[in-house]
Amino acid sequence: MGKLFFFDADGTLIPDDAQCRPSAAVCAALEALRRSGHKVFLCTGRPMCEIGPELMSTGFDGIVAGAGAYISLDGTRIFHQTIPLPLLRETVDQIVRCRVSCLLDGTRQLYYAGRGSRVLPWDFPRIEGPEELTGEEDIEKFTARVSRPEELLPLRAFLVRHYELYPSDDGLFCEVVQQGCDKAAAIRRLCAHCGAGLEDTVAFGDSRNDLTMLETAGIGAAMSNAPEEVRRAAQLVTGTVAEDGICHALRRLGFLP
Repeated sequence: MGKLFFFDADGTLIPDDAQCRPSAAVCAALEALRRSGHKVFLCTGRPMCEIGPELMSTGFDGIVAGAGAYISLDGTRIFHQTIPLPLLRETVDQIVRCRVSCLLDGTRQLYYAGRGSRVLPWDFPRIEGPEELTGEEDIEKFTARVSRPEELLPLRAFLVRHYELYPSDDGLFCEVVQQGCDKAAAIRRLCAHCGAGLEDTVAFGDSRNDLTMLETAGIGAAMSNAPEEVRRAAQLVTGTVAEDGICHALRRLGFLP
């Protein structure tokens, strides 16, 4: 069988926070991989509701969303894990008590919890407290944002016991995912489902939530704009999105002429 290719979205396939298709060169490269018998997966921290039609139209054999909480193959969902309601309620209670701004990523909808919009003007339904949660929100992960790094410390003491944390360099932003539901775990789940080995996988990424994926894959490629520890985890470092770094790496690896 062919290899399984995993591509992060923001900062890897497309510019950060963009709603667009990859460049024409990258789209052609992904199509060439599929024609050669390989499977191509979008592997993103975005929830499904934030993967726009432009990016979806690129053409993928499967989707890993929510940083590993949601997995589909050939249009069929094969794995989905949301934060258990008791833990989610405890988490929101801590968010409110610590007065931290958080964006909660649901499968179908984003929600806001915590401190008012002084930090970020998010325009999403607001969850005032844990008693409002029903479990129907399907929260997969969330993002915390503060004005000063020290504001996150009280909440962090709770989070590290229950989640995996991916902080930004400046300490003002932290992506929070479920334990055992990161991108590396998604690769393992898809390998088991497809009957493939980890040596049959290739992963591309640029963020801290890509680090374990790059370490786990048979071949890990980091974009040149990635943090130093992410670049160290990869077997090769390629160019940026603007430089069509994916295409250059695929040529170096012998997957493109």
